[in-house]
Amino acid sequence: MSLDLAICNAIREKLQDAFPDVFVGLPHDNERVTFPAIILDLQGNSLLSSPLWTGQLAISVSQQADDSTAQQHIDFVAGVASEMDGITLDSDVVQIYGIVSKSSDGQNTDRHWTTTLNYTIGYGPTT
Repeated sequence: MSLDLAICNAIREKLQDAFPDVFVGLPHDNERVTFPAIILDLQGNSLLSSPLWTGQLAISVSQQADDSTAQQHIDFVAGVASEMDGITLDSDVVQIYGIVSKSSDGQNTDRHWTTTLNYTIGYGPTT
């Protein structure tokens, strides 16, 4: 298993535990996305001659606009951001060395509230 997939799976498990009624997935999952949803996307880079990696993690938080208000979406996004701020992993494969919130981007498209939370993350194999 690639380290990128391992870190995404570990983060997905933590978010799924925190939000049990929410679809939490990865872009290449072969599953039907239901709303509300959290989708993780990671662009990773290895550090030369090192087991350490850095990556750009985008977390898209989405809800149906017909089924929720703007305030409910704001609260949902705040909950996801709070979970990410204190995230720790219990994985035999991968660990987080650091995570920093960089930005967010919110929009309402096709009757969906969507906010993307962007992070820089440092990770590597569990030693």
